[in-house]
Amino acid sequence: MENNGKAREETEIKSLAFYRPMKHAWDSQLLDSLKEIVCFKPDFPYVHFFDFGKTLQTREPIREKLWKGMWPSLFLMLPIFFGELVLGILLALISCAYRGTWIDRTIVVLSVAGMSVSYLALIIFGQWFLAYYLNLFPVWGWGDLRYLLLPVAIGIVSGTGSGVRFYRTVFVNEINKEYLRTARAKGVSMGSLYLKHLLKNAMIPIITRASTVLPFLFTGSLLLESFFGIPGLGYESINALNDSDLQLLKALVLLGAFLFVVINLLTDIAYAFVDPRMRMDSKKSA
Repeated sequence: MENNGKAREETEIKSLAFYRPMKHAWDSQLLDSLKEIVCFKPDFPYVHFFDFGKTLQTREPIREKLWKGMWPSLFLMLPIFFGELVLGILLALISCAYRGTWIDRTIVVLSVAGMSVSYLALIIFGQWFLAYYLNLFPVWGWGDLRYLLLPVAIGIVSGTGSGVRFYRTVFVNEINKEYLRTARAKGVSMGSLYLKHLLKNAMIPIITRASTVLPFLFTGSLLLESFFGIPGLGYESINALNDSDLQLLKALVLLGAFLFVVINLLTDIAYAFVDPRMRMDSKKSA
């Protein structure tokens, strides 16, 4: 008995290998993933898209889970997107119009300060001071419009600083061009000069920056949704990561990649609408 126990203690596993039996030559994880994106079935409508099966934890159909989680993310991210865009462009135009003055310097200082403050610090401060201490907003949960006011405000404040810096640089580089000096010499009003001429010709970089944010409108914000308990796709991503639900995580990653490709394609199409020179260049190259 003593020799057997000693032998068991000294036993070591040198190597361990697992083999996955293949049913046929086309049995691969790549083809299984492609079938989840596009799958042909005998019943109507014969073609099914994004059929990722069921979650590993709750056994809920993933397509239904994505559909339900997309709407809270849209309700949260759409106001943040348009708020950042409008407020950033408006402040950048004001800063460009009064460049070199105290108004310009104040806007630049505030935008740099907004860029420097951590996103997480804004969320914690807003939850503790505005929601918990002052009791102005709900701290956590999902219900009526009141639950969206604080996270939307935090999202706008966090993103406006970098937006103002970017748009101001674009406008300052554009304002020194000859066509704007000619329009100013002809007596064009300042409002028409900035809104009709400057803003119209600066749409290419504005669209480019906006297109990088658009995929997150559908996939949501990980921090905002997890801290405020908003049941969007960002919140589902955190839960799937904690639960090791690889099937749901794969669906979320593929959805984000698909949206990124589609939005970049739509961005290239939008370039031709806002700038006729794009269409002229394509005709010349053809």
